[in-house]
Amino acid sequence: MGRISRHRYAMNHRPDPARRESEIESYHEAVERVTAKHQQVLADIKANTPTFREKQIAYNKARGAYESRTFLESTLRMKGIDPAADIEDMKTQYEEWKRDVLGVPLPSTGAVLVTLKESVGAQWAESVPSL
Repeated sequence: MGRISRHRYAMNHRPDPARRESEIESYHEAVERVTAKHQQVLADIKANTPTFREKQIAYNKARGAYESRTFLESTLRMKGIDPAADIEDMKTQYEEWKRDVLGVPLPSTGAVLVTLKESVGAQWAESVPSL
């Protein structure tokens, strides 16, 4: 006589109904725990992941785009402001424009601060609900 098949082995070693019911119950509890844990992990990832716009602003800041003469001149002209000759004066003009438009006091460090409202438009940022 040879070996018995896996099917025959499984059928010969079936658990009693009460044990099988407890196994099913513990399986469903484990599924609920793992699902809740993974939902929390996904929520944490989503909360801590920067948006594309935030990544782009960080990249532009890192490469110094917001402190370049061409950026400041074009932005100031687009806002209807005649740019100054010196880049530091242009940064100051840009900060003053942002302070006037946003109504928020900005530090006068000479650095250009870019916000979501300023970069994509105040109307669009106000229409989008906060995340």
